[in-house]
Amino acid sequence: MTIYDDRLARGWEDWSWDATVDLGSTSRVFNGTRAISITLEPWGALSLWHPAFDTGGYYWLEFYICGTPGGRQHLWAFFHDANDEELRKRRVDDCRYIPGGIIDDSEWQHLLIPLEDLNAANKSAVRVCLQDRSGQGASFWVDEIRLVGAVWKVYLPLLMKG
Repeated sequence: MTIYDDRLARGWEDWSWDATVDLGSTSRVFNGTRAISITLEPWGALSLWHPAFDTGGYYWLEFYICGTPGGRQHLWAFFHDANDEELRKRRVDDCRYIPGGIIDDSEWQHLLIPLEDLNAANKSAVRVCLQDRSGQGASFWVDEIRLVGAVWKVYLPLLMKG
């Protein structure tokens, strides 16, 4: 399920708080022609809302992120359920999700966060959020935001001629 790819996908809206968000930034782009530029005040969040949707069949939250020079971005990633209650928060700068546990300011980094880690697997959800967790604010770019399902490879048995 695409959430952002040069623009918010159909049905998605920007419900961010304590944030300056440019959904069509051309200053730094991973793929295509635009990305989202975000400047968060302390505890602010990029929050993307959609009418209730089922996360069943999806396994990961995927996106690309790039920090700003000199910035040490410390962010939470989380979903809101259909009752608009926050689900489990996980650190974006966790080494399980991002190489070295640091949001780099010199290059785009790929993140895949399991929905199970966010307590968002097989739920009815309405929002995906990236929130400042430092109390200092943060500036960064994100691009190519989506929910990803599993693609299973089929291996056929190899028959040896003997």
